[in-house]
Amino acid sequence: MLKNKKVAMLIAAAGSGSRMQLKMNKQFISLGEQSVLSRTIKQVSSSKYVDCILVIGQEQELDLIHDLLKGINIPYQLVAGGETRQDSILNGLRALDQSVDIVASHDGARPFVSVAAIDEVIAAVEDTGASVLAHPVKDTIKFSANGQYVSYTPARKLLWAVQTPQVFYRDIIESAYKQAYDEDYQGTDDCSLVEKAGYKVKIVQGEYTNIKITTPEDLLFAEILQEEPGRILKKYGYGENL
Repeated sequence: MLKNKKVAMLIAAAGSGSRMQLKMNKQFISLGEQSVLSRTIKQVSSSKYVDCILVIGQEQELDLIHDLLKGINIPYQLVAGGETRQDSILNGLRALDQSVDIVASHDGARPFVSVAAIDEVIAAVEDTGASVLAHPVKDTIKFSANGQYVSYTPARKLLWAVQTPQVFYRDIIESAYKQAYDEDYQGTDDCSLVEKAGYKVKIVQGEYTNIKITTPEDLLFAEILQEEPGRILKKYGYGENL
């Protein structure tokens, strides 16, 4: 499985704290004794498949990020981000060593992804050349064309909330990005670019605890998760991989 294939993990950490009404990058918020990004880096670098890490951050914060990378046991590289997440990932793709075969992307603000989930979604890339962590939605979702009235209700059993990591053969993700920029298309994640380019993406069921810290409310859940990860779930027989 993945024999002789080099895997690079791109960590998107160039975001800001705007939606959290912060003056600092949310990646540097403390969760216990670690920052959000420190915990993310630790989880990703513990995967048995990840050979190297490229952390994509705001140029003025690269020195801070460098300090967080001290002590990890795999090669790493720092890359300056762009204006959007999509631009930042493109910068990461351009910085890849020629020896890289498989590219995974992960949000720096998802510090609770389990190592088991990372390994599973990377292994699944061999199915179609593209794989993504996702979980079934629990809420009923409404579509509104104008933001005021319900247009229709899609079948909940068909809906998945997408997470990261998202994993691709290098030629697929590079081809998808080239097409997106040729067509001036902006997607909300890497999979959307790959789907638009005509590739099939394999879904790997992820964990609800793999939250993205985006709003102040997310911090409340993060504080609970970091104190005793999985304790309550394990009490009832869930989350053995947490």
